[in-house]
Amino acid sequence: MDEYAADTYGERFAASYDEIFADFTPRPAQIELLRRLAGPHAAVELGVGTGRVAIPLARSGVPVVGVDTSAAMLDQLARKAAGLPVQPVLGDATAPELAPELKAGVAYTVFNTFFMLPGRAAQAACLKNVRALLQPGGAFVVEVFVPRPELIAPVRIKSFTATEVVLQVSQHVAGEQRMDSQDVVLRHGAPVQLMPTQVHYLTPHQLDLLAEESGLALESRHADWDGAEFTPDSAKHVSVYRRLP
Repeated sequence: MDEYAADTYGERFAASYDEIFADFTPRPAQIELLRRLAGPHAAVELGVGTGRVAIPLARSGVPVVGVDTSAAMLDQLARKAAGLPVQPVLGDATAPELAPELKAGVAYTVFNTFFMLPGRAAQAACLKNVRALLQPGGAFVVEVFVPRPELIAPVRIKSFTATEVVLQVSQHVAGEQRMDSQDVVLRHGAPVQLMPTQVHYLTPHQLDLLAEESGLALESRHADWDGAEFTPDSAKHVSVYRRLP
């Protein structure tokens, strides 16, 4: 997708992210799992956005370092998290200098954010960074969809009201395991909004291999944050990896 950069998603979505994804609130089990894995240490969220997960996690008593490539997203986070132990960091999860002094109990990335990294090399670099950020035995939690390219619809309706329609237009590049999408927001009396997303997906097995090469071993995998069994029919997975010695 031409002119798509690391911060494009955040810069385009920041102003309306909370409105568009109002239904995506973290479940209590999600916050409890992250709190337990953090232990007495800080947590790091990669692709923190406006703080949908970081803020309730901070309210539970866990200091959170929120990393994002989008200054616009971090502006929203700083406003919403005022008074809470949340530290916004403008940075790239693939950059080797990312918070070298930090030793977190848990790092995590949710809602398919890991797949938004620009390709396999960037994903490997992120995993190596994660290992460096973690305490010995620390955990990395990933929430991503299970790719089923045969189910991708070129156009689908995401929401529909009397005054607004949100469409998603997608193109699948099978040879690169990549999907390019545009959320098209048609709102009565307002200009058309285009919100692009590019994902580089991996199968669970591919992700496990990449993590192992980066010094992280799979500890558990479930179909959701509540701990449902992961099966071949699961639409997504929540996987916990541990830092190897």
